[in-house]
Amino acid sequence: MTWSRMELSDSAVVEVGTDRYAEYVIVMSEDKRQFTEDIGEYAEDWVEAIAGEARRVRKSKPRRVTIGGMPGLQYDMQGDVEGGRVGWVLTSIDGAAHYHNIVVTTTASRVQANSRRLRAIVATFRETGR
Repeated sequence: MTWSRMELSDSAVVEVGTDRYAEYVIVMSEDKRQFTEDIGEYAEDWVEAIAGEARRVRKSKPRRVTIGGMPGLQYDMQGDVEGGRVGWVLTSIDGAAHYHNIVVTTTASRVQANSRRLRAIVATFRETGR
C-alpha cells in the first residue's frame, strides 16, 4: 500500500493517506501548558469534537495504551458523515511536553476489517521532542 502526504487538517503535523483504500492518518500535537485538563479529559474533548461532525455515532470505552513509551487512551468510533459511514481509531497520547492525537479514519467496514493493522500504524508513533 502506498501512502502519500496530504493536506487534511490545518492543525496537523503529519497528514498521510491513500485515496485508493480511503485510509488517512492525521497527527496533531499541542503544548500541554495550554491545558489544565488531564489526558482523560483531553481525549474526551477530541472524541466529542469528532462526534460533533457525524450522526449516529458509536464509540467504544477508552482503552489504555502505551505508544512510544507514553501513556494514552484509544477509542474506536463510527458515525455517518456526508458520503457514508466512517470509522475512526482515535488515540490521545500524554507526551513529555505535548498531548498528541492520532486520528486514523477510513470507511466503517474497512476500520472493522483492518483494525489490527490500523492500530499497528498508530503504534509506530514516536515523540520527536519538537
